[in-house]
Amino acid sequence: MEKIFSSNFIGTHGRELWRFFYEATLRSYGNVNLNKEGPNDETSCETNANDDGSNTIVFEKGDWSYSDKYFRDDSFSGTVTISYRSTACFAMVYWGKVLPHADKTAVYTCLQSALGAIERNHPWRGPDHFVANNELCYTNLWCGKLEKFHGQEKIDDTDGCRLYEGNYFGGTILR
Repeated sequence: MEKIFSSNFIGTHGRELWRFFYEATLRSYGNVNLNKEGPNDETSCETNANDDGSNTIVFEKGDWSYSDKYFRDDSFSGTVTISYRSTACFAMVYWGKVLPHADKTAVYTCLQSALGAIERNHPWRGPDHFVANNELCYTNLWCGKLEKFHGQEKIDDTDGCRLYEGNYFGGTILR
């Protein structure tokens, strides 16, 4: 196999990867209209149920592809992989838990809305701070850059009672 990724990959394709990751996040789990017909703009996004009980969201555009395989219940776990020309170049792993006293539907509604409100300066998970229509408050504390980052997210109710907490980390894959 030809070695296509090196430390120079970010210098050559970093902005493209950043933009693609941002767009893929908006069009995948952060999209409240996921799996509904959208504009024909040479992209595709679909969710597939897997035999192991997980779901996979796939988004493709040009040479880039995004795959988010996740398991979801009271707690959830997932892995996002971005590939360039069919070779993985980026990965992110996440895990979170809806706390026992919380309304799971309300928490996941807030989380999906927050992921749809991501900020361009960090396209991983949601914005630094977000208040959903259901008045739940999402907070994302993170550090790093595209090559290597990690963070913690939480959702609280209006009284400051914790309803959800999650962690994530990721970065580029160089070979």
